[in-house]
Amino acid sequence: MPASIQHDLLEIDQLRVRFRSLGPIKALIEGNKDPYLDAVVDVSMTLVQGETYGIVGESGAGKTTLGRTIIGLANASSGSIKLNKTELTNLREKEYKSHRREIGMMFQDPVASLSPRLTVRSLLSEPFQIHKIKVNQIDQSVAQLLSMVGLLPDFLDRYPHELSGGQA
Repeated sequence: MPASIQHDLLEIDQLRVRFRSLGPIKALIEGNKDPYLDAVVDVSMTLVQGETYGIVGESGAGKTTLGRTIIGLANASSGSIKLNKTELTNLREKEYKSHRREIGMMFQDPVASLSPRLTVRSLLSEPFQIHKIKVNQIDQSVAQLLSMVGLLPDFLDRYPHELSGGQA
């Protein structure tokens, strides 16, 4: 897409995610007025269409929690997440489902996150099946995905252990 047409794909503003660290009764007994753990604090970022972001930090810094919150698997305590200008933080699960098709997480060790029993074809087809995409469109989409990352069609019948880290 030409640079003049690119737009903000993902906008995160002052995102905060908190988890309860003590139950309400124990917190009351201990006099703890704030029985929460801050997992993500005031994160703001904008991802422009066509960009790639890498989130780096030490263990426990909140990287996975941030990703889980963006895809709707963890709830934001405050702040905003917009995907294509649509606010995601207050959507119900049913409303969020259609947006989840446009979002995915990448993991640090891609081979370990893939089922060793499934072929590349099965692994790439699975999200399309979950989102009830028609079978003929799945095959086209899987072939397009391989082409986009420079892999040949013969990779479809390989298993994760037969791929390099970069290929996975």
